[in-house]
Amino acid sequence: MRKLKLVIKGSEKEQQWLNSFSKKGWSLSHVGKISYTFKPGKKPSYILTNYSREQVNEKSIQKSDVKLLQNIKVNKPDFFVQYYSTTDSRLDMPKEKSDIVVSGQIANALKNKATLLQMIWTVIGFLSFLGRLFYLSVKHISSDQHMGMLGNFASSNLFWILFIVWFLIFLIILWTLNKFRKLDASYRMQTKNYQGTYLPNKYVEINTKSKTFNTQLFADLGNWRLVTNDGNGSFYYRLQTIFSNEEIIKQIKAKSSDVEDVKVTKWLGAFYLPIG
Repeated sequence: MRKLKLVIKGSEKEQQWLNSFSKKGWSLSHVGKISYTFKPGKKPSYILTNYSREQVNEKSIQKSDVKLLQNIKVNKPDFFVQYYSTTDSRLDMPKEKSDIVVSGQIANALKNKATLLQMIWTVIGFLSFLGRLFYLSVKHISSDQHMGMLGNFASSNLFWILFIVWFLIFLIILWTLNKFRKLDASYRMQTKNYQGTYLPNKYVEINTKSKTFNTQLFADLGNWRLVTNDGNGSFYYRLQTIFSNEEIIKQIKAKSSDVEDVKVTKWLGAFYLPIG
């Protein structure tokens, strides 16, 4: 049985997904770029994944109940991912923080790669469009004069075939990019590492029972900067963050019983409007 899955190699999510098949009696036999091959297993076996700087061989494994299935090379960052099989369910444990950091680095690299691919594919489509217009203008192709150049351009069957193919590939690239953006944001939230990423500005209005609000309690949400303070417990902050509005409100209310109300707004033109 073969399954396709777009997931970060060596991540906890991948390991959990693989073990969901192990519990159903399917043993992992091969790992591709986005494909996974399973075969029926005689007894339940659990999959463990690990990151290392160097390739691991079977002889280096010290436990008799652990079997090395495959090494996968990951570029940017340069790591190897090992896939192990074991019958000991106790070894199927949550990932360590260092593993989560590496998974985040891989997600960020894939996001950047997908972003570059989107830009290249957009340029290819634009240049193809201009090239077709230039060809029509030079050759003076106008079988139907009342249709004009754009009419002749759009009436071509080849044009529509190529456009549909280009557009479908463009949608696939956008879907992939959006998935990697969400994965990158998720790992950054877990590791609290926002360096090198774009943090949108959001404005947080906070009303407290007292006249103080300690932003250090919420430093993991992003970068805080005070905009206004009326001196009566009402604060307005600019927050650079990748967290959603709901998550911002939830964390502030959970960590501070002194907060009475929280509103998240976005900057739009010359006004602060509650559009977020």
